Amino acid sequence: MDFRHVKDYFSRCYYQYQIISSCAVMDPWESSIFNIILLTIFIVVVYIAYVFILVHIYLVWKFFSKMCGSHSKLSN
Repeated sequence: MDFRHVKDYFSRCYYQYQIISSCAVMDPWESSIFNIILLTIFIVVVYIAYVFILVHIYLVWKFFSKMCGSHSKLSN
């Protein structure tokens, strides 16, 4: 896969994003604000998933390992 195909693929994906989100019909300042808000929401969701879901998975693992009576290195 050469660089031209990769560039065409990302160009097509960006075009689809503009059409689906209606950014193609917005003014440039409206499009910028919309993209900033969307990027901020995405970053917050990724951060929450990284911080809180890992903690919950650890707590569930710890609970079930104590409940089943097995002792693993993850549980204290």
